[in-house]
Formats: sequence, structure tokens, C-alpha cells
Amino acid sequence: MIEINAQMLAQLCNGELLNDNGRTFKTLSIDSRRIDSACLFVALKGENHDAHDFVVSAIEKGAAGVLISEIRPEYDLHSSCFIKCADTLASLQFLAKNLRAVTKSRFIGVTGSNGKTTVRSMIAHLLSEKYSCYSTEGNLNNHIGLPLTIANSPGDEDFTVLEMGMNNEGEIRFLADIAKPDIAVITNVGTAHIGNFESAEGIAEAKAEILEGLRPGGFAILPGDTPMKRFFHLPEGVKAIYFGTSPDNNALIENIQTESYSSTFDLTIDKQKMKFQINIPGTHNVYNAAAALALCHNVGLSFDYLAERIKSFVPVGARLEILERDGVRILLDCYNANPDSMREALTYLASCKSPKIAVLGEMRELGSMSVHLHKKIGAYAAECELDWLICLGKDAEYIASQAIECGFSPERAISLNSFDKAADLLRELLKEGAVVLFKASRGMRFEKIVQKLWSDVGKDLH
Repeated sequence: MIEINAQMLAQLCNGELLNDNGRTFKTLSIDSRRIDSACLFVALKGENHDAHDFVVSAIEKGAAGVLISEIRPEYDLHSSCFIKCADTLASLQFLAKNLRAVTKSRFIGVTGSNGKTTVRSMIAHLLSEKYSCYSTEGNLNNHIGLPLTIANSPGDEDFTVLEMGMNNEGEIRFLADIAKPDIAVITNVGTAHIGNFESAEGIAEAKAEILEGLRPGGFAILPGDTPMKRFFHLPEGVKAIYFGTSPDNNALIENIQTESYSSTFDLTIDKQKMKFQINIPGTHNVYNAAAALALCHNVGLSFDYLAERIKSFVPVGARLEILERDGVRILLDCYNANPDSMREALTYLASCKSPKIAVLGEMRELGSMSVHLHKKIGAYAAECELDWLICLGKDAEYIASQAIECGFSPERAISLNSFDKAADLLRELLKEGAVVLFKASRGMRFEKIVQKLWSDVGKDLH
């Protein structure tokens, strides 16, 4: 954040300044293990923890001040700057909204069922060589992470790129109201979190909430090949750029070619046509790249520059990350999973040379649709000409059973109940030249299977 004193900070937090120690603030932390001398420690209360337990520790580590909602006997109010409020989370969100109101940075909000992190990272990569740019780190894309990102941004950068995630209706609207983006991106509308919605249409409406927060004069990058675009209602004074392969898209994708480690495609915007190469595989990543390129072209970056710059993009780990170990190609895609991304990963695996092994786990947050959607993945897996299908997790059993019903060899479609058993089987199957996909929802921690085989893989996931 811009450097501010305690009195101003208390005002921006809607809090009461109990003690001013004369320090100024430039950063904010909700983790007492990550403290610096210009930091405000925010004592959030969660279901299973209360950061008020760590206030004294944060002060001892040198925090410039603390934001609290209760005063405890162990607190020495003269030992640091103390700001008291009714609700520390609400104050964090209020602070972020106020800081957003005064920054001159152009805010970019990115949401969608799949590809949010990849597109957000691509945009930041493309912009950062020509402009100062601050971006969401890790998975800080919710009602805590987004305001934390805004509060920790320098405040004077040209662009701030924010990822916006959701589980339920109204959450994107809430985040967009804090961020007030100048530019909005919806990567796609799929079936992620469909267990929390009555239909795919409900998901589309929830994603479209980001458009309500757009500032006048802004623009939106939107998927043009989906019938769900009828739910994308733009505020007055906001223009839309649609990307996709349908001829009526403003950013037209053509001539897609995917290889083992890369993809090429043509992109036409405003009658300018250019061939692009991205060094990540999969047709879905072509769409991700088209969204990022359309945005960056619209803020003034040339096709020539973008074509060269995007070649150096490296995706965030465990999102169809390709690794080589012992002559085996590992497709590490275990950061998250839903029916659309599962299908995309299987499509890419199907394009590889045999032997091809899919290790699949559960797709979560699918509600009453879970069994049906896992069976659909099983039916699709049977079409992909895989050599082995290994499934783990209660609902993932339906992937294996449906694959068998659709003609997959019963001896090669296997449901297992432990990571150790999966690793033991894979040790037998993984020979030089094999390709193995690991794909599951984040909660399954599938990287633990991989680490039983290769201890150095997936260590940075949390």
C-alpha cells in the first residue's frame, strides 16, 4: 500500500486508534510468521483459528501495528500501534475498497470456471515488460485474498491484475465491488462448483457479476463460443471483446495446432492477423492465451511484441505442468479438477504416444450431479485410447466403472483406496516412454502420489 500513518490507516479501516507509536505502514499480513517492520498485522477470526492468539508474537517480531476486534489481558496497548474495530475481516475489506478508490492503477479482474490462474499469469507476464504490474499471488482470489492483494499492492503501478474465485452466487459481485475493475475477463463458463448452483445458467450469471463492477469507459474480454454469453450484460459505456473460433468473434482464433509441448494458432483482431506460439500444450490453453492477448492488444501492445513475449510464458505449477523424470513424461495437473478441465486433460493425454496412463481422483463440489458427471468422464476416458486408468476416491470409482461399461478393459481400469497402492502399481507400469497424467481436485492432494515416485515433484504445492 502507499505509505500511510496510523491515524489515516485507522480511518481507512473504519477502526479506533488506541495507541499511535509513530510508525508508518506499507504492508499488511494475516500471518504472524510473515512480518516486517512496516507491516500491519490483521487478527482474523476463522472457524478453526483466531489470530488474536498471535498478536503478541507479531508485535515481538516487529510489526508496526495490529488490527484487532477484541482486547485481551496479555496485550500491552503501549507496546505497539493498536487499531480496534468491530470485525477485522470487514475492516480489511473496507481498507482495500478505500485504497482502490485512491489508486491510479488500472485494475484487471479475471474470473471463469477454468483457466483463471493461467490467464491472470499470462496477462501479468505480457504486461510486465512494458508496464509496472502487480498481480495476485498463489490462490489469493477470495473474500480474504483479494482485499489482501489490493492492500499489499504498491499503489502506483500501471496495472493490478486480480484473480476472482467463487463458490456461490454473489461472491464475484462482492469482490468486484471492492476492486471496481477497469477491465474484466471471463475465461469461460463451465461446470465447476455446479453442486452449489441449480444449473449451468446459474454459474454463468454468477460469473457475469464481475461486469456489474466495471468502471465506465472500461472493457470486458469474454468467451464468444459459449451459448452462456447471453448472460453477459454490459453496463453502459463498457465495450466487449469476444474471443473464440466462431467467425463473429472480435478476437478470432484459427488454425489451432497442438504439439506435445506447445501450440500454435492464428489470432485476428481489428483486421490484424498474427500467428502465435505458446510453449504449453492443449487447445484450452490456446483459448486462455487468446483472452490474454486480446486484452493486452487492446491496451496498446503490438502483435509483434506479444508474439515474441508470450513464447517465454511458463504456467503456474501443477496446471498441466509437463515434467520429465527417468524417461517418463509426467502431466502434473492436480491443482484442481472439474468436469471441463478433466476432459481437457484427458484430451491432451489422448494425443500423446502410448503407453498412456491416467491417474484420476474425485472432482468435488458437484453436489447431486457428482455421480452423473464422474460417469461422463469415465465414458470419455473410454474414448481416449488409454492404456491404463487408475482411479482414487469414492466418486472416482464411477469413472472406472463407467469406462469399463463403455468398453475399457476391466483389467486396466482400476479403483484403488490408497496412495501407496497407486504408487506401487505405477512403479510397475511406468517404463521409459510412458506418459502419466495426475488429475484431481485440490483437496485430494494428489501430489503426494507423485512424491512417492519422485520426491522432488510437487513440493511447492500447498
